[in-house]
Amino acid sequence: MANSKSLFSLIASLLVSTAVIKVLNFAKEIEISYFYGTSYLADKYNLTMVAPNISLNTIGPALGMILVSYYSLNKKKIIIQQNEVRFLGIILVFILFLSIITQPSERGIDIWSMVFSYLISLLFLVQVLLVYYMHCFKRFDIGSTSSIIQIILSIILILLSYWYISYIILVLAILVGLIAQTIYLIYKIIHHDLFTIFQLEKGNLNRNFYHSFFSIVLGYGLIEILISIQKIFANYFEYEGLISAINYAYKIMNLPISIFLFAVLSVMFPEITKLREKNKINNMYENLVSGVLLIMLPCSIVLFYYPHFIISFLFERGNFDEQSLFLTSYQLKFFAFLLPMLAVYSAQLRILYVLKEWRRIYLSALMIISLTMILNLVSLKMQSLALYSLSLSVAYFFSIFIFLNKNLRTIYSKALSFSLISSIPMVLILFYAVTFVESNLIHIFLLAISLTSYLVIQYFLKNKPLKILMKKVLK
Repeated sequence: MANSKSLFSLIASLLVSTAVIKVLNFAKEIEISYFYGTSYLADKYNLTMVAPNISLNTIGPALGMILVSYYSLNKKKIIIQQNEVRFLGIILVFILFLSIITQPSERGIDIWSMVFSYLISLLFLVQVLLVYYMHCFKRFDIGSTSSIIQIILSIILILLSYWYISYIILVLAILVGLIAQTIYLIYKIIHHDLFTIFQLEKGNLNRNFYHSFFSIVLGYGLIEILISIQKIFANYFEYEGLISAINYAYKIMNLPISIFLFAVLSVMFPEITKLREKNKINNMYENLVSGVLLIMLPCSIVLFYYPHFIISFLFERGNFDEQSLFLTSYQLKFFAFLLPMLAVYSAQLRILYVLKEWRRIYLSALMIISLTMILNLVSLKMQSLALYSLSLSVAYFFSIFIFLNKNLRTIYSKALSFSLISSIPMVLILFYAVTFVESNLIHIFLLAISLTSYLVIQYFLKNKPLKILMKKVLK
C-alpha cells in the first residue's frame, strides 16, 4: 500500500511539473508564432531543428531508458561494453549527417545552419542523458527544474525579436538555454552526491543493448521521425509555411501525450522492467491503456471539432495571419485522428519492450514508416493536402491492429470499446454545437456537458483507472 501511494505521489508530482514545462514550452511556440508566423524564417528554423528534435525525442530517450534499465538491473552499477561506446560514436556521426541533409537548399547552402543544428543536437543529447540519470535516483524534480530554466531563458531571448526579426535569435535562444540547463544538472549531481559506478568492460556483442536501442527509437521515438519526414515532404508542396503549420499543430496534438503519458510512463517504466510474469504485465497494460484512452479520446474529439477556434485563440496575433490560421487548423483537424492511436502505441511499446518482442516492434515501425512514405509520395503527386495530412493516422491504424499480439489486442479492444461507447454522446453534442450554435458561451457550456456525460458513462461501465483516480483525488 505504501509503495502504491509513493508511486501515485511521484506520478502526480511529475504530472504537475511536466504540465508546467509543456505550458512554458507552448508559450515559447506562441511567442515564435507571434514574431515569425509561418514565414520562410520559421520554416528554416523548423528544418534546422529536425536533427536536434531527433536527438531530443528519439536517440536521447533510447539511450536514457537503457541507462535507467542498466541501473535497475545491475544493483546500482552501470556496466557499459566497449562496443556500446563505439556505437555511440556512430550515433554522433549519424546526427552530423542528419544535420547536413535536412537543411533547406532552395536559397543556397547555409553552413552556419548545419553547425547550429549539430551543436544543438549534441547539447540535447547530453541534457536528456543527464535527466534520465536523475531518474535512476528518482530525482524527477531536478530534471523538471532544469527544463524550466532552459525554456524561460529561451523565451526571454526570443523577445529580442521585438526589435529585430532574425533566425539567429531563434537558434541562440535554444543554445543559451541548453548550456544553462546542462550546467545546472551537473551542479546538482555534484551537490547531491548522485554518483554511481560506471564500469567499462570488454565483451561480445550485447544484442540486448542494440535491440533495446532500436526498439525504443523505432517505437518511442518513431513519431518524431515521422514528423520530420512530414516536414521534409512539406517543403515540396505549393503551400509556403506548411512546415511551420505542421510544427504548431503537432505541438498542440502532442500536449496531452507529453503531459499525461510522459509523466505516467516515466514513473512506471522502472516498475514495469521489474515485472517478469505475463499476467502481471498484462494487468498493468490493461490499466495503462484504459487510462490512456480515458484521457486521449475526449481530447481527440475536441481537437477534431474545434481546430479553428483552438488555433485562433492560441496563435492568431502578430505575424500569424489568415493563411497561417488555415494551414495550422487544417493540420490539427487531421492530427486529432492520430492522438489516441499514438498514445496507445507508446504504451504498447513499453510492454513489448519488457517482453522483448523485438520483431513486433521493428515490423510495426517499418510498416508505419513505409506507409507514411508511400502515402506522402502519392499525395505529393496528386498535390492532395488531405491525404498528406491523414497519412500518419492511416499508417498507425494499420500497424496497431496488425502487430499487436493476441493478449494485448484483447485488452486494447475492451478498453477501446468502453471509451467509444462513452464518447457517442460527446460526439453528438459537439456536432450539434459546431453546426447550429454561434455563441462561445453556449459552446463552453455544451463542451462541459459532453465531457461530464463521457465521464459518467465511463464510471458506470466500471472503468478501473477512473475509479482509482477518483478515490485518490477524494483522499
